Amino acid sequence: GLRAKGPEARDLKHAEGLGAETIVAETLGSKEDPELMKTLKRLLDSKEVVLEVREAKGAEGEAVAHLRCKVFGQGSSMYHSQRNKLRRSPHYLLAGVYHTTFLVGVARGCSAEGKEVCWKLRSQGLKELYEKGWLTTDEFDMMQEQMEEEWKMRPELVVGSVDCSTHESFEADGRLRRWVYISSMAVHEQFRGRGLGTKLLQGADTHARKIFGVDRTFLHVEELNGVALRLYQRADFVQADTSVPTIRNMDRRLRLVLQVPKEASLYFRCLHKPSGDGKTEAETSAPQPLSPSAPQ
Repeated sequence: GLRAKGPEARDLKHAEGLGAETIVAETLGSKEDPELMKTLKRLLDSKEVVLEVREAKGAEGEAVAHLRCKVFGQGSSMYHSQRNKLRRSPHYLLAGVYHTTFLVGVARGCSAEGKEVCWKLRSQGLKELYEKGWLTTDEFDMMQEQMEEEWKMRPELVVGSVDCSTHESFEADGRLRRWVYISSMAVHEQFRGRGLGTKLLQGADTHARKIFGVDRTFLHVEELNGVALRLYQRADFVQADTSVPTIRNMDRRLRLVLQVPKEASLYFRCLHKPSGDGKTEAETSAPQPLSPSAPQ
């Protein structure tokens, strides 16, 4: 059972106007069940639930924090750290230094049944936080009321996220080059295999192209993570040549500041289309290209 009576008391107080009796039963009921997942799959197949990517809204930081903790196996302390960092704005300073924007993948119901299922999943996520003890009774009450108000304006469920941070480094000839680093990409387990990872990468590219001087995006990926590696390779990411001094220094700095796993390798993708000689605009303009090598 629940460890406090706060949600039940609040449920009775807010039962009018929003269909809250149904909402409450779904929020405080059982966890995700096979029938609900079967219904979700059918709705995704029939496009009654669609997946989209956009810049996050400030209040969605709490949903992103929970998603990342579930995907990356993190606990309460990480949830609260992420929640405090992301809750007020889609922009923050990564490691206190790098300007970062986080994007979200959302599931949007296009039919009454689709909206109902998305609401159930969103409600169950909040319930899960409460039952784990990650939220106090007061926090639960406040967040559920906020969730109900947001649902009226934007009936969507956060099911994916990615961070895009802007960095600067100097090339061998002293020129300053800007680039975007992609990190913390997460997709809800029930929404994988639907192209959302690709859409998040495309969203990161769109964001990067808006920043003056950015011509590449970078990320780290563990070679043993076959699913992620194949996703990035299909998206034209190639392994960066860390024998190039500027790239080696970049890799070291990222590992130091962001605690990148030792097993992860640095990959990059050029944002510009190939020129007539087969090279990208970035490669033809750079005095010392990245010299990508094929991953082993």
